Amino acid sequence: MGEEWTSKDFFRKVETGQSKTERAFTGSDGREYLWTIVPHGCELYVIADRKSIPTLVARLYNTPPASERTMGPPSLDIFPSAEHMSDLIISTAVYIERLRRNG
Repeated sequence: MGEEWTSKDFFRKVETGQSKTERAFTGSDGREYLWTIVPHGCELYVIADRKSIPTLVARLYNTPPASERTMGPPSLDIFPSAEHMSDLIISTAVYIERLRRNG
Protein backbone atom coordinates (compact mmCIF):
# COMPACT_ATOMS: atom_id res chain seq x y z
CA MET A 1 0.00 0.00 0.00
CA GLY A 2 1.12 3.53 -0.68
CA GLU A 3 1.21 6.53 1.57
CA GLU A 4 -1.78 8.82 2.07
CA TRP A 5 -1.32 12.56 1.76
CA THR A 6 -3.58 15.59 1.94
CA SER A 7 -3.25 17.99 -0.97
CA LYS A 8 -2.04 20.80 1.30
CA ASP A 9 0.75 18.56 2.64
CA PHE A 10 1.75 17.25 -0.79
CA PHE A 11 1.53 20.35 -3.02
CA ARG A 12 3.12 23.74 -2.52
CA LYS A 13 1.54 26.81 -4.09
CA VAL A 14 3.93 28.73 -6.32
CA GLU A 15 2.92 32.28 -7.22
CA THR A 16 3.99 33.48 -10.65
CA GLY A 17 4.22 37.03 -11.89
CA GLN A 18 1.26 36.39 -14.19
CA SER A 19 -1.33 36.37 -11.35
CA LYS A 20 -1.78 32.61 -11.47
CA THR A 21 -0.94 29.92 -8.98
CA GLU A 22 0.98 26.82 -9.94
CA ARG A 23 1.47 23.70 -7.83
CA ALA A 24 4.83 22.12 -7.02
CA PHE A 25 5.64 18.80 -5.38
CA THR A 26 8.63 16.60 -4.70
CA GLY A 27 8.56 13.38 -6.70
CA SER A 28 9.45 9.92 -5.45
CA ASP A 29 12.79 10.42 -7.21
CA GLY A 30 13.56 13.42 -4.96
CA ARG A 31 13.25 16.00 -7.74
CA GLU A 32 10.96 19.03 -7.79
CA TYR A 33 8.02 19.06 -10.21
CA LEU A 34 5.77 21.96 -11.18
CA TRP A 35 2.28 21.81 -12.72
CA THR A 36 1.40 24.94 -14.69
CA ILE A 37 -1.92 25.77 -16.35
CA VAL A 38 -1.71 26.74 -20.02
CA PRO A 39 -4.47 27.61 -22.54
CA HIS A 40 -4.81 24.06 -23.89
CA GLY A 41 -4.54 22.28 -20.53
CA CYS A 42 -1.73 21.74 -18.02
CA GLU A 43 1.97 21.03 -18.29
CA LEU A 44 4.31 19.35 -15.82
CA TYR A 45 7.94 20.40 -15.56
CA VAL A 46 10.84 18.92 -13.63
CA ILE A 47 13.18 21.42 -12.01
CA ALA A 48 16.66 19.92 -11.73
CA ASP A 49 18.02 22.86 -9.71
CA ARG A 50 17.37 26.57 -9.28
CA LYS A 51 19.85 27.50 -12.00
CA SER A 52 18.55 25.24 -14.76
CA ILE A 53 15.62 25.71 -17.10
CA PRO A 54 12.61 23.52 -16.18
CA THR A 55 12.13 20.53 -18.52
CA LEU A 56 8.67 19.55 -19.79
CA VAL A 57 7.90 15.95 -18.77
CA ALA A 58 4.10 15.64 -19.20
CA ARG A 59 1.24 17.46 -20.88
CA LEU A 60 -2.50 17.18 -20.20
CA TYR A 61 -4.74 18.22 -23.08
CA ASN A 62 -8.28 19.20 -22.07
CA THR A 63 -11.57 18.38 -23.72
CA PRO A 64 -12.07 20.91 -26.52
CA PRO A 65 -15.11 23.22 -26.56
CA ALA A 66 -18.26 21.78 -28.17
CA SER A 67 -17.58 23.75 -31.37
CA GLU A 68 -14.18 22.06 -31.71
CA ARG A 69 -15.00 18.45 -30.80
CA THR A 70 -13.08 17.21 -33.83
CA MET A 71 -9.87 17.79 -31.87
CA GLY A 72 -10.38 14.51 -30.04
CA PRO A 73 -10.75 13.42 -26.42
CA PRO A 74 -8.58 14.68 -23.56
CA SER A 75 -5.22 13.00 -23.25
CA LEU A 76 -2.18 12.86 -21.00
CA ASP A 77 1.23 12.58 -22.61
CA ILE A 78 4.04 11.41 -20.33
CA PHE A 79 7.49 11.83 -21.85
CA PRO A 80 10.04 8.98 -21.60
CA SER A 81 12.17 10.83 -19.03
CA ALA A 82 9.26 10.68 -16.54
CA GLU A 83 7.78 7.24 -17.26
CA HIS A 84 9.21 5.94 -13.97
CA MET A 85 6.71 8.24 -12.21
CA SER A 86 3.63 7.49 -14.33
CA ASP A 87 1.37 6.63 -11.38
CA LEU A 88 2.22 9.84 -9.53
CA ILE A 89 1.89 11.95 -12.67
CA ILE A 90 -1.56 10.52 -13.43
CA SER A 91 -2.87 11.13 -9.91
CA THR A 92 -1.47 14.66 -9.70
CA ALA A 93 -2.84 15.45 -13.19
CA VAL A 94 -6.35 14.50 -12.06
CA TYR A 95 -6.04 16.81 -9.04
CA ILE A 96 -4.61 19.73 -11.06
CA GLU A 97 -7.32 19.39 -13.71
CA ARG A 98 -9.98 19.47 -11.00
CA LEU A 99 -8.44 22.66 -9.58
CA ARG A 100 -8.34 24.20 -13.06
CA ARG A 101 -12.01 23.44 -13.73
CA ASN A 102 -13.16 24.72 -10.35
CA GLY A 103 -11.23 27.95 -10.80
